[in-house]
Amino acid sequence: MNDSHETESDASAETPRPSVADALHYPQARHQEMRIGEVLVDLGFTSEAAIEVAVGSAAMRGLLTGQALIEGGVVTGRQLALGLAACYGLPFLDYDEFPVDDRVLARVDAQVARKHMAIPCGTLEDGTMIVAISDYQMVAAVEKLSASSSRPVIFAVAQENDVYFMIKRSEALQTAAA
Repeated sequence: MNDSHETESDASAETPRPSVADALHYPQARHQEMRIGEVLVDLGFTSEAAIEVAVGSAAMRGLLTGQALIEGGVVTGRQLALGLAACYGLPFLDYDEFPVDDRVLARVDAQVARKHMAIPCGTLEDGTMIVAISDYQMVAAVEKLSASSSRPVIFAVAQENDVYFMIKRSEALQTAAA
């Protein structure tokens, strides 16, 4: 998992960041009909046996499978996010590469973002809004919210801690502006 985050200016001082479009990683379509465990095995992140143990643990403990996979050390947060992106045919947003737009974050209702674990974090050149999500199950709720937007929206799977960090960053930008 990505535990430390550089500020936008720190990262850009070291190496130029890719464009928004170049920073989104698109999965192979062949994973879209597979379950998350099958995708993680197919991507070489873990074994079928480890998936079976984690699924059993999740069921016994009342956890989501992904949570059990991470807590059990079966996969990392990044690997789970990559697997979810592949499973649902969504791009993967790597916070360390993605040029998060502070202007977009500053306009976000952080309370709504936290509730849905989804946050607008950038735009493509054509005005399409990029929304980082960590839980695909929230897409339906977020799609309702984005329906009120005049812009098209692309959802991209990010690590859960990266979505939390962007929400906190949004709150800090709004506090600073107040």
